[in-house]
Amino acid sequence: MLEDALPAELPIPQKLKTCAISLAHLGVRGVREVAWPRAKALEIVSALEGTAWAILGGVVLVLRDGAYTRAYDNWYSDRRSDETCSDFVKRSHRETHSYIERYPEGNAVVSYVLAFKQCI
Repeated sequence: MLEDALPAELPIPQKLKTCAISLAHLGVRGVREVAWPRAKALEIVSALEGTAWAILGGVVLVLRDGAYTRAYDNWYSDRRSDETCSDFVKRSHRETHSYIERYPEGNAVVSYVLAFKQCI
């Protein structure tokens, strides 16, 4: 089940959990990843505003020959030593939103894998 690939406590709407794209075909044993197209990924960023959930980064995937493959583009947000959880979470959301919004998709079908972590 796709929702099993996400933290159970992740506070995003169920509709965003259920529309995730399975990446089981990538064949990474023990890793259950899902992805979302740009609009849905940006909805997730918005849904996490005001929560303690940071987005640690993500990976860009491109649909080729009916299957998603890695585009070898990614981003990450690390917590700085002098940064509060709240500030880190907000910055991680800004960086994720900016990266996804600016990524040059062109005519390709692109989706984004997001990595989440609760900052406490």
